[in-house]
Amino acid sequence: MSCEVKDKLIWISNSIGMYTVKSMCGLLSSPPQYATQWLKLNVDGSSTGEPGNAGIGGVLRVHKGVVQCMYRSIPVGIKDSNEAELIAVIRALELSSTREECTGKRIIVESDSTNVINRMIKESNRPWKFYVLFILASRFSSGLRLVKYSNILREGNSMTDALTKQGFTRNYELMTWF
Repeated sequence: MSCEVKDKLIWISNSIGMYTVKSMCGLLSSPPQYATQWLKLNVDGSSTGEPGNAGIGGVLRVHKGVVQCMYRSIPVGIKDSNEAELIAVIRALELSSTREECTGKRIIVESDSTNVINRMIKESNRPWKFYVLFILASRFSSGLRLVKYSNILREGNSMTDALTKQGFTRNYELMTWF
C-alpha cells in the first residue's frame, strides 16, 4: 500500500506550537514532494444543540504544516451541526478563492463531518434545504485550481474545534494571516 496526498495527512502540534506531519497510513513521515502546491484547510462547524447557537472556524496550512491563517466567526445563528459544518466549508472556500496566497494552489478541505464531506463530493447526497449553500460552495470552489474534500478524525481537528467553540460567545470575527 502506498501513501498519496489523498491519504489523510495530520499536522500534530507539540508543546511549543510547532507542527509535525504524520501520515495516517503510517508509511510517510512527511508529505510527498509534490505536496508543495497543496494547501490544507481544516474546517469545523458546531452547534450547542440540534439546532442551537452555532460557530465556525478554520485553519489554513501550507504543505509542511505551517499555519498560514486561522479564523473563527461570530455566532452564525441557530443551526444544526450539519449546516454549521457546511457554512464552515463555504467560508474556507471563500477565503481561499479571494486570497493571493492561494492563487494557483490546490486545496484540500478537511472536515470531521462525514455527512458534509460526502455531500460535497456527491451532489445526489445533498439535501434540498441546503441547496443555496451548495451553490455558494460551488461558486467559490470554481475560482480555485483544484479542490479535494477529505474526512479527518475529530482528534486531528482539535485546533479548529477550539476556534469554532470560541465563536459561540464572541461578538467579533477573528482572522489572522501569518
